[in-house]
Amino acid sequence: MSRFTHFGRECPVVVSAQQAYDWHSRSGAFTRLIPPWEQVHVQKIIGSFGVGQQIEMRTKIFGPLSGKWLAEITQAIRGDHFTDVQHHGPFSYWQHRHEFRPLEEHRSIVSDQIDYRLPIGKLGQWLGGRFVRKKLERMFAYRHRVTQNDLFWYARFQNQPRLRVAVTGSSGLIGSQLVALLTSQGHEVFRLVRKKSRLAPMDGTQEILWHPLAPLPAETWSGIDTLIHLAGESVAEGRWSSRKKQRIRDSRLGPTRLLAESFGAAKKDQGTLICASAVGYYGDRRDEILTENSPPAENDFLAQVVRDWESATYPAQQHGTRVVNTRFGVVLSPAGGALKKQLLPFRLGLGGRLGTGAAYFPWVCLDDLLYSLLFVAHTPSVSGPINVVAPQELTNRQWTSAFGQALHRPTIFPIPPLALKLLFGEMATVLLASQRVQPQKLLQAGFEFRYPTIEQALNHLFGKPSAEFTNMSVIPIR
Repeated sequence: MSRFTHFGRECPVVVSAQQAYDWHSRSGAFTRLIPPWEQVHVQKIIGSFGVGQQIEMRTKIFGPLSGKWLAEITQAIRGDHFTDVQHHGPFSYWQHRHEFRPLEEHRSIVSDQIDYRLPIGKLGQWLGGRFVRKKLERMFAYRHRVTQNDLFWYARFQNQPRLRVAVTGSSGLIGSQLVALLTSQGHEVFRLVRKKSRLAPMDGTQEILWHPLAPLPAETWSGIDTLIHLAGESVAEGRWSSRKKQRIRDSRLGPTRLLAESFGAAKKDQGTLICASAVGYYGDRRDEILTENSPPAENDFLAQVVRDWESATYPAQQHGTRVVNTRFGVVLSPAGGALKKQLLPFRLGLGGRLGTGAAYFPWVCLDDLLYSLLFVAHTPSVSGPINVVAPQELTNRQWTSAFGQALHRPTIFPIPPLALKLLFGEMATVLLASQRVQPQKLLQAGFEFRYPTIEQALNHLFGKPSAEFTNMSVIPIR
């Protein structure tokens, strides 16, 4: 009989074995566990979770090559284990057993045990064995951190009622992961979309047709208790022409005001509106410490937009609705945003600080941002503006150094301000702005950052193994 290889990893979680199993069985968990550097696109899900369910996806195999992966669950015992096997894909054999072992009350071990065989026999093992092993190590370091932290927040709010949440901007970098987090936690999610899908969504959500410049009828909000509004023209895409700046304003102010009026009138004091905002509110403030009580910048385009954007939520406040304006810092994820744009030049060894590097860089790991939205939705005492940034203050020079170290690349090519202005026009003022922002209200409310330092965030985002996971051997088996 030909040989196959065994790979195993496990991690402790702060929920029971049955709760950990149930989390894995919900639609959003699969999306949450896909590392942000992997290009995986689910094309079809046949059946509900359990024996016989099949998932067909398109996944990157190596370099530009991609292919179909068809997996089926062949065994499933609730609270104990489930097993999936590959019917079609890059391996000649693949079996993944997910095990859930109870410890003391409300604690358990999540264990992943994989047996696989590479194609073309010994030659395949010789050519690709080391590559596949390192790929699995990186993938499961990421997966287990997500599992641990998502279940940490599930445990924290497990005794509160499940929410019914409407989300705009649900297909974006933040929105897609937020929807996955909410559904995996057992909440019911309604996507506000401009065009409904031809087929029913595969993630267990429902769709509500929404035109940003048309008011929604009151019955839209029947049964919905929370609205998370993320939609808006990207600030970082393209140069700021006069038309681009108008789209940035128009995509935020009018739609937000209409949603706030409609939702507030329908829900009164029984609803929560969480509206995205940005630390651009503060403008360039050098080394001034900025909290939620700091005034906005003057004579600054983005600060004016953010100020008006937050004011557009006022109609909901007038109706008694709890409103939270989440001022996001720079969101870090290899899947999109600023980090993705910087990956290629930094990997080529062409990265460097912006200007002098002295400007403060307000950042937040994508997962911590998602957890902050979940926390705010569950915490009635939080209202008004909150800064969603990591507690560790970094200058651009420190960020550049940490990013280079994470990629094992030098960072010796600074970009002077003039070059930035030539490349990006007026948007260069945002790139060079110094914003020493602190998450004062989140910390005071009891929020716990899971990635409070840049080293922890980058280790997570790039799948670097951590000591907290049991490092089981990778061994060949007959």
